[in-house]
Amino acid sequence: MIKKLIICVLTFFLYSSFTFSSNVDFHIPHEINYKTIEVKTLKDLEKKPTENHVYSLDGLDLKKLSVRSRKEVFISMLLPSIEVVNKEIDRDIAIVNALSKKNAHTSSEKKELDRIFKAYKVSAYNWSELKKRMIKYPTSLILSQAAIESGWGTSKVFREKNNLFGMNAYKHTNSTYKEYDSIKDSVKDFVLTLSRVSVYKSLRTKVRAGETPEDIAHGLTSYSELKGAYIKKVQTMLKHNNFKKYDDV
Repeated sequence: MIKKLIICVLTFFLYSSFTFSSNVDFHIPHEINYKTIEVKTLKDLEKKPTENHVYSLDGLDLKKLSVRSRKEVFISMLLPSIEVVNKEIDRDIAIVNALSKKNAHTSSEKKELDRIFKAYKVSAYNWSELKKRMIKYPTSLILSQAAIESGWGTSKVFREKNNLFGMNAYKHTNSTYKEYDSIKDSVKDFVLTLSRVSVYKSLRTKVRAGETPEDIAHGLTSYSELKGAYIKKVQTMLKHNNFKKYDDV
């Protein structure tokens, strides 16, 4: 009788402990703040505050630069934005990992979750699917595709709309190019597209498996009408410019 009582008491405390840990208060991480710097001349790129910052193209014509200078400027404009995007993804992953273990959520937590589930186009509280979609796309591949799609920053749609990847905005039966406030917004939209569109499911699997950027590129078959030729183009761009060195930064 005493033995059964002890077991019941222990079971009660274990259950209570588990329930408490599942509902322990979680402090939502602060939003990732950053400063947007408008780039009108090369001197604007020298403005590198210690805090997070991103650039917005506003008049600088990269066509006027030598090939070498153009590449250097293009990369220097993109890297800060990629860093901010990755920090935002890390923040959201931390929120999801913590809140998925809780049995109940506060109003502020629900607000954050609604935002994240909506961003990744996943039905509410489908934790498994959401976590599969939340990927950090390799910097080397972002640089490679951005260079290809924007002609190293010389395309009209990039110069006028900060649109690096030629992303379309469909209105009624017509399509037009999306316009972004900054390079960071263009990168974020691009990564989210790869994260939530069904044709990139295999790509997301490769990213989560930790495959090399060259192998991950094989998941881009549906990205371009060029299919396999586009994949080779991305891989060549990546290798020729040694973009993989930026994956460890």
